Amino acid sequence: MGLRDFLKKVLDFFDAEEERTLPGNAGKSDAQLRTEYEQKGKLFEKYIIGRFDTVNYFGVVDWTRDICEDGICPESNCNPDILMRYRRTGDKFALECKYRSRYYYSEKYHTQTIRWARPDQIENYLRYQKEQNVPVYVVIGVGNDILHGETPKELYCVPLNDIKNYPEVFASYLQKYRRPNPEKNFFWDVRNKRLC
Repeated sequence: MGLRDFLKKVLDFFDAEEERTLPGNAGKSDAQLRTEYEQKGKLFEKYIIGRFDTVNYFGVVDWTRDICEDGICPESNCNPDILMRYRRTGDKFALECKYRSRYYYSEKYHTQTIRWARPDQIENYLRYQKEQNVPVYVVIGVGNDILHGETPKELYCVPLNDIKNYPEVFASYLQKYRRPNPEKNFFWDVRNKRLC
């Protein structure tokens, strides 16, 4: 993976104009907005890991660093953000974490959406899921100001297979995956082999 591919992953759907419309962002440079965007992503990953009991039940097997030096980037940058293991059974699952300050109005679909990934990223996650034989979940946080320690207003946990072909997801579609309490810990349903 070259520098260009790495920047595409890190910047995800960074859109300076959309970020600039958020409260308090007027007058910030694109570089400032990009840095804050990246910080929000890392803070959200930390928040999600904090929603797992890593003392008694879960282990963090891998946490993608998204690093690139002098144009040299590890291939693991294309993997989901976090690989977890449920210690009692050894079951593994991966998490792709996406934080968005708000929903965006899609001119294409004429409704509120979350743009969570590009098609090439979705292909990478699907390939990872197949090759590693682990389910991938897309965890989406929306709202509040994570940069200032606020928890996301809304939290969704969507199996990758349920949104694999949709880089843009309708807010209405996400509702069936909404976690009623964003601060409640995740758990692994051993019988059904799924994240709850």
